[in-house]
Amino acid sequence: MIMSFASPILTQGEFGSSTLSSTRSACPSSLLLARTDAEMAKVQPEQQQQLLLDQQPKKGNIDYFVKWACAYVDVWFLRDTFGHDGELQVHLNEEIGVINEAFDVQNPQWKEPKYIRYTFGMYLRYMLAPSITALVRFPCLVMIIGLLTFACLTASSIHGLMHLSAEPEDLGTFKKVAHLPIVPLVLAICTHIIMMMFAHKQRRVLQHPDDNLPFPLTYTIFTGKLFMVLRMVMAYSSGEMGIAIDYFLWQELILTLMHSTLSLLIGDPRPRRQDGECKDEGGVKNYPYQLKVVFFKIFAIDSVKTLAMYFYWVSFRPGWITDLFDRIPFEQSQLSLCILIHAVLDMVQAAATMFTMFIARFGRWLVESKTNSDPNFEEASYQALGG
Repeated sequence: MIMSFASPILTQGEFGSSTLSSTRSACPSSLLLARTDAEMAKVQPEQQQQLLLDQQPKKGNIDYFVKWACAYVDVWFLRDTFGHDGELQVHLNEEIGVINEAFDVQNPQWKEPKYIRYTFGMYLRYMLAPSITALVRFPCLVMIIGLLTFACLTASSIHGLMHLSAEPEDLGTFKKVAHLPIVPLVLAICTHIIMMMFAHKQRRVLQHPDDNLPFPLTYTIFTGKLFMVLRMVMAYSSGEMGIAIDYFLWQELILTLMHSTLSLLIGDPRPRRQDGECKDEGGVKNYPYQLKVVFFKIFAIDSVKTLAMYFYWVSFRPGWITDLFDRIPFEQSQLSLCILIHAVLDMVQAAATMFTMFIARFGRWLVESKTNSDPNFEEASYQALGG
């Protein structure tokens, strides 16, 4: 499926002629090539063209995938989500220009396949973008709606917890939840809320010309959802809601803690140093190389998390949460508690996944703070975090 995706059709788009600022153009694309300008001048034009082609990422390898994910998919995400916001256009063009320059993309606009344009594309343009606008213009209204929903679910759950039965009893809630239309709707709404928070954070970065977006943007979402499906199968394999909620609660807490901690070690890829300088081999590694290392680290983190959850699933035994849930005498209260736990923990876990690169940026800041007394603290932090 990835390889069918990875055949982008390029057209000259509105971002094709973006002009980089002086600080963002401090890292010329020639630094991404193995040969210097002086060396390239010594060979014939035909040989120069062949050398440039030889150094381009080939389809099917990790370099091509990183280029596709960042220079095409992430740029498409930014274009469809923020392309209508006139306030962000200058900085948005600069961000896209940096990625295009790093990966030597000549025609940077990705013409997504129709099934992408009319599904995810429509979601970005007609749901996520207007939601961000509403969040910016009416933050209090959005917060009130969220708090009222949370309060209703909490009240129903507390009502059931205040009238516990003497003995646990299976009310058949699991089967009802499996066929309840509101459950996938609630999960979709929770995912949308996290996407709003994620995009809103990116919008705030775009409002500061001196900062750069923490690429990759969408890779963490797709990878996280892929592994999440495997973990959800384990969570609901018991067929009993009390056991499933017991396992799910501890699973999400463990996963969130693991992901947040390991994300601190990913590093924060930057197209340039804080002083605007760009160094080649022996200094700060070039931007595509930094991004490739990050891709490996993110995949490794999700793999470790899933493997850890497999061992936890094998050794899991129902505990007091299962007993407490099965003692709730009202089916409505069990459903409310189930939706509430899913909504809150799914949002927390999804937030940790989507904000992976922001957590990684915080981790780099911690390293730089600790080494601030060293005159070469920035270089040391880049090396320590794979920059």
